[in-house]
Amino acid sequence: MIEPQSAYEARYDANPSEFEAWGKYKEQACRNRRAYDKWLECGFSGEPSFDLFGWFDRSHNLKAQETIMLWSDGAIENTVECLQLPNGKWISGIHYMMSESGYCGGLSVWNHQYDSRIEALSKPMRDLIEKIKKDGKAKDREHIADVVKALDDIRQLSLF
Repeated sequence: MIEPQSAYEARYDANPSEFEAWGKYKEQACRNRRAYDKWLECGFSGEPSFDLFGWFDRSHNLKAQETIMLWSDGAIENTVECLQLPNGKWISGIHYMMSESGYCGGLSVWNHQYDSRIEALSKPMRDLIEKIKKDGKAKDREHIADVVKALDDIRQLSLF
């Protein structure tokens, strides 16, 4: 389990030389080191790489293995995606736009990790159904059936 940011900052204060390679200043060094530790916890390996501004760069390995279209309103595609991490766990992200609200939560090692693909895809879809029921306009509520169908399709495919 990864320690909170404050624990990394306390370690930095006690021994700044331990963090020299991780950033130019305390906050950057502590965040980079913590992100790399989380990266390793998820089963990734390799030397850390940093972007142009000195931040730990990990985006290149987080490409969705599967993307499911929930519904499309012309130019707006509403999707859920998932990826299996090297440690065997699954993470998911969801992107949707309703009449008066939307959300875009991509794949991240900081997301909740699920034991199965079905769990990783089902949870954000169930949350979206609840969100539409609670906050959605009549036009939005029409899409509940699209999400339920996608959820049923995932469950059916898992039987094979």
